[in-house]
Amino acid sequence: NFILPVRVGAIRSGFAGASVYSATKGAVNAITQALSKELGPKKIRVNGVAPGSVTNAEFTRALATALHRPAFLPVPKLALRMLFGEMADMLLASQRVAPVAAEAAGFQFQHPQLAEALGDLLR
Repeated sequence: NFILPVRVGAIRSGFAGASVYSATKGAVNAITQALSKELGPKKIRVNGVAPGSVTNAEFTRALATALHRPAFLPVPKLALRMLFGEMADMLLASQRVAPVAAEAAGFQFQHPQLAEALGDLLR
């Protein structure tokens, strides 16, 4: 079972991020269950990442482009902490992770490039 690293108490009723949190958690759980059903019997453990590592700056530019919005001002760390609580650490930290096990198991990514994936998600 997958648990998001977020304090449940940080999400208050009426908070604008609550529906985003719920949708994100639901999507992550669905993906995790699908991967478990497909790769679990083969005893393969995978990182839930896509191919093609990008930096936070590259991701921000790609998301801004997909949303047809400018992205020229950085968000202060304090603002992220206030909005997302402990989950802000995930946004601020950096890791280089590759889907080696998933690709070795033959998993095919529907949208391997970030811009393509964001475009599909935001359609």
